[in-house]
Amino acid sequence: MSTSEILGSICDDPDQEKVLRSLTADEGYFGVDEVCCLQEEQVRVVIGDPHAARRNIKKQDKVIRSVLSKARRAVRSKSGKALLRKRGEHLERSFCHVLDHGGLRRATLRGEENLTKRQLGAALTYNLSLLMRHLTGTGTPKQWLAGVGRLLAGIFSRLRAIITIWRARIGPLDRTMNHWFSKCLEMRKSHTNLLQLKLSRFSTGC
Repeated sequence: MSTSEILGSICDDPDQEKVLRSLTADEGYFGVDEVCCLQEEQVRVVIGDPHAARRNIKKQDKVIRSVLSKARRAVRSKSGKALLRKRGEHLERSFCHVLDHGGLRRATLRGEENLTKRQLGAALTYNLSLLMRHLTGTGTPKQWLAGVGRLLAGIFSRLRAIITIWRARIGPLDRTMNHWFSKCLEMRKSHTNLLQLKLSRFSTGC
């Protein structure tokens, strides 16, 4: 069974009306012969040419020149750039998570069965993180902690703003209370001095 037939069966398109109309891949998969064969099958190839800067199209024959020009137009087009961005977002990011964060850049296991189980576990973990991110907005514990930290920071900032507003409103009242308190202290001090003067006069008999 060919690749197009497998994709047609999975995507419920047995007549292959929409399946395999366009192919987007990394520039490492670019090959003139392969691209020529795909274009002959009416497949739009969106693969960057890694040797485009050093390749002189004018010195190629007519068929190769047509193939390369068509491939370049597909890559530089607006739809081709959108497909490359989508590929980088959905494929390259998954490779980074599974290989780097999942620890599958190197394996310490032996045997095809053990390696297959390890790879399947890493892929399932990545898919679970995607599901969690879709349902809750956080796909990893670090993201959850970061979300909690942002929530606490927001609460503290709100409290700080409320305290600032309360101090701004209560400030005039505080100044009034301090003024009256200082007046009361002055009156108490004057009465104390007067009482001490009277006591001293009474004790001396003046």
